[in-house]
Amino acid sequence: MTAYFLSINKGASGSQLNNVAIATSAPSADMYLQIDATTHTPDRLDVILALKSFMMYIQSNGVPKGQIGTDLPNN
Repeated sequence: MTAYFLSINKGASGSQLNNVAIATSAPSADMYLQIDATTHTPDRLDVILALKSFMMYIQSNGVPKGQIGTDLPNN
């Protein structure tokens, strides 16, 4: 399976693009995004829409589907 991984460590500035590491295997960073490039091969817009959905879900504290501290970080 071909996949692309974008990763960043906690506390790294998101405004500096060189803080994002790119690899083709799972990184050891604190957080990473895996994009599958074989089965459904999402394009750039698909990834951006998914990230926006994740952001909205996290900002809503996962309500009504999750519980703070269980499904999401609690801070």
